[in-house]
Amino acid sequence: MGKVNTKERTDTSLKISGEAPDTSIQNLLNKELTDLLVELHEKLDPERQSLLWSRKVKQSKFNEGEAPEYLNKNNAAVEGDWNINPLPEDLKKRRVEITGPVNSAKMVINMLSRNKSGDRADMAMLDFEDSMKPSWPNIVDGYNNVIGAVRGDLRFKQPAKGDRPAKTYSLDPDDMPGVMVRVRGLHLNKPNITINGEPLSAGLLDLAVTFYHTAALQVQKGRTPKYYIPNVNHTKKRAGGTACLRCLKIGWTLKPAPCAPPF
Repeated sequence: MGKVNTKERTDTSLKISGEAPDTSIQNLLNKELTDLLVELHEKLDPERQSLLWSRKVKQSKFNEGEAPEYLNKNNAAVEGDWNINPLPEDLKKRRVEITGPVNSAKMVINMLSRNKSGDRADMAMLDFEDSMKPSWPNIVDGYNNVIGAVRGDLRFKQPAKGDRPAKTYSLDPDDMPGVMVRVRGLHLNKPNITINGEPLSAGLLDLAVTFYHTAALQVQKGRTPKYYIPNVNHTKKRAGGTACLRCLKIGWTLKPAPCAPPF
């Protein structure tokens, strides 16, 4: 794969250092999106850093023998009478869910297609975290594969090898599971992308890039943009993930859709 040196690439206060693959990275991180990333980082990273520091402090206490305790039980979350909002229709059927690395176009297509027996999953979770090495080529391929999956035009050409003939893999856009994106944990940094000299959250990058390029199209097709944000095993971490999703509505106007965001 050819590479381009990006040491001099800057957009507002966002900088990409080192080498990055030339697989449409310039189109993915356009001026609108880099401006959005800067705004999201400046709004959300102070709280993210505070949560990461609190986690280190808490872990040091556990290491010294302090036992975990429940949060205050006398609060509205425990004692109040509340319900969550109704689930969107396309999230109600998840009896069969499949997941795998998002960087492999062939695997993504297989996850989104019927098998030889004619069966398919209800939901496919395209994973940027545990199942994939987070190298630049893998990350960029993953972004492009998510875009192709949502558009329904993702293709993969497997060359002939020995007695095995060449084969082309493609999607049936009218017969696919729901597409869910699992971003990297919000505690992880993307060290070669900095904003004002600070490393960008890898999870925020995944969330913003895929949302910016696919969310409006999902809604136009009558689908819900679906995300799995890992490592939210605490109410404050969950609030951080919720804040990310809410702040992404800032970018909704950059890719207008004929209806409002579904959250």
